[in-house]
Amino acid sequence: CSIKDARYVDAMEAIFQKSDLLSITAQTRADFKKLSDLLYRDKKLADINLKCQTTSLAQEVQRRPNISKQQMKQCGLDGWALDFIEGPEPVLAMLCSSANLQAVGIAIRDVSEAQYNLIMESRIGIWASGRLVYRTTRRAEYGAGATSTTTRTIRPAQIWTDQPVDASARREVEKKIEVFKN
Repeated sequence: CSIKDARYVDAMEAIFQKSDLLSITAQTRADFKKLSDLLYRDKKLADINLKCQTTSLAQEVQRRPNISKQQMKQCGLDGWALDFIEGPEPVLAMLCSSANLQAVGIAIRDVSEAQYNLIMESRIGIWASGRLVYRTTRRAEYGAGATSTTTRTIRPAQIWTDQPVDASARREVEKKIEVFKN
């Protein structure tokens, strides 16, 4: 996958767990089992993250909060994280399922206090704005006031960078792929 606009790279990378960024996505349970058996049992690999994604990207997008583009702008958000990434549909669907990509708000600038309050009144649970990622937890069973919000500082991206690919590392990976093919 790649980020469509370089200005959003830091925020986009901050909303993912490392396991989201370094995983193999199978599209069927049969493929997942075949890969799992091959990598874990036969090849004895332990540090591989496999995910099975059987729902489509369209199905995942349906789980997005019902908030219009105009309401997003009023909240100070530039869009949903899914709007800023491109890649194969099954992988994007997996990222939606795993990281809720379709429901994470993104903004380059900090939101104002009024915009923060609008977001808190909305169904947006995670958003990145300025240099912070916000994660709000709502406990409906305890009433409207039962919310907590944690923040985390957005650090410079380490994976989605403009650095060129390390040619020797690439050759090494290509050799390993050839070994697996044979």
